[in-house]
Amino acid sequence: MDLKIDNNAQKTRVFISYSRKDLLFVDVVRTALDSRGYDVLVDRDDIEKGEEFWVRIQQLITAF
Repeated sequence: MDLKIDNNAQKTRVFISYSRKDLLFVDVVRTALDSRGYDVLVDRDDIEKGEEFWVRIQQLITAF
């Protein structure tokens, strides 16, 4: 059987929002997903201090 991989296929996208107490676990999950080719967005990277948190989360989910 000949399996063909489409290198132009869009990556599966994963948005991670989490409790700050799980910060270390999120890093492990993100690394694992990245290494498997997933497009990963973690909320701490894309939300600035002082930003309206819930509004920004909704924007990121919609855009992602």
